[in-house]
Amino acid sequence: MLPADDPDPNAVPDVRRCLDCGRCSYVCPVSHMTEDFSPRKVAEQFVLEGKLRRDRGLWQCMSCGACTEICQSEVRFHEYLRAKRRELRETFQPEDTHGAAPSSIMRLTANEKIAPKKEGWVAPDLELDQGSETLLFVGCTPYFDVIFRHLRDDLLDIPRSALRLLNAAGIRPKLLPAERCCGHDAYWLGDEDLFDRLARLNLDAIEKAGIKEVVAFCPECYSTLKQIYPRRFGPLGFEVRSVSEVISEKMKAGEIELGHEEERVT
Repeated sequence: MLPADDPDPNAVPDVRRCLDCGRCSYVCPVSHMTEDFSPRKVAEQFVLEGKLRRDRGLWQCMSCGACTEICQSEVRFHEYLRAKRRELRETFQPEDTHGAAPSSIMRLTANEKIAPKKEGWVAPDLELDQGSETLLFVGCTPYFDVIFRHLRDDLLDIPRSALRLLNAAGIRPKLLPAERCCGHDAYWLGDEDLFDRLARLNLDAIEKAGIKEVVAFCPECYSTLKQIYPRRFGPLGFEVRSVSEVISEKMKAGEIELGHEEERVT
């Protein structure tokens, strides 16, 4: 899970506490892959010049929060960069990745006149209950299964496995045909208008479906629903949990037992 963000979604964390120690750049995965981006460089640039340059590297941060966790000065760098991206978007648009397919998914699913159809992945052995108050949030996985097929043969094995685990725990969840992208990438790229449209459509669909518990298997969906939605729109009328939380509770209660395997899994 990401470090908890500032309670005020419009707050811009102060980077002037940066000690230029370089620990943030050491743990930053992007800094190890490219010379275009480094949290330390960005902080130094702002402190020395009072503003950020129009640099494409500013869009390469993946908002993992590693820099924030290790900073001894408690600079919330990932939140600072998100806030600055919001300002930069007015004059400096980010570069689209993966042929603009992910951004196209966000824009298309934000259109309330379009009704996504994503239930084709459900296998015959999986049990659902459209009267359930528990929702399995599937997010963009059905779309990514097409876009990233060159990376993995079947991404839809992930929601199928999540649903099998829930079924083994005695849970038959509901699926929402009107479910949209959670908006994670739009939020972290500073496109708050797009994020708000996606979030409101999801919240409206969840409320109309009478959902009391949302279970997510994607860590981005989980952190977005659990942390960002309530900060932006107020208290939610439902609980957000990860599949691992649900299964862990069932195991402790003796309601589900896993077989013994030598293989390690995460």
